Amino acid sequence: MTTEAFAAEIRRHWKKWLPRKWKELEASGRMQVEIMAVARMANDEKMRLMRAGYQEHEADEVVRHEYILLKPEPKLRAPRAKL
Repeated sequence: MTTEAFAAEIRRHWKKWLPRKWKELEASGRMQVEIMAVARMANDEKMRLMRAGYQEHEADEVVRHEYILLKPEPKLRAPRAKL
């Protein structure tokens, strides 16, 4: 994957699974800067892994899980009614 492909995947995943983070980045005006910074870090790590002997598809998978496919935010629950 290229830096641009990583950035596109970040946008898709974060918008769907990290809605609070997404809204915070939108509100701050730093959305594009943050996405590209993470995409570049992912690409740099991918290159490092490939120099260490990983195949490209293996390196892609490692960095996708480390930088891009972050754990979904927990859903906010409504407070339980006291009985």
